[in-house]
Amino acid sequence: MTDFEKIKIDELKKNGYSYSQISKELNIPIGTIKTFIMRKRETNTCLNCHCEIVSIEHHKKKKFCSDKCRLEWWSRNRDKLNLKTLVEYECECCHKKFKAPRSAKRKYCSNVCYVKAKVKDNG
Repeated sequence: MTDFEKIKIDELKKNGYSYSQISKELNIPIGTIKTFIMRKRETNTCLNCHCEIVSIEHHKKKKFCSDKCRLEWWSRNRDKLNLKTLVEYECECCHKKFKAPRSAKRKYCSNVCYVKAKVKDNG
């Protein structure tokens, strides 16, 4: 693979192209595209903006360079959430129904309701 093709793959991936779209665009096998992108991730690049992340030794490898990138990526990739683990709860403050992961055992639908409940308890 040439340097030009590597740069082009990065550009197309940043623009939201899928592996198959990149493969068709550059006439490169899809497996080569996947391998290149996965190896690039191993060098610790942000999943959202693909910039390099400075890692701290003996710490968990980061997937995103900032909270902004993390939120952008998850807002675009909501379908990647494991929806089977979400359970419906009822907020103890406003009685609104909301979904949260089974292990969370949340009582409140939002931070606002949590604060309201604590103020009532202390007031």
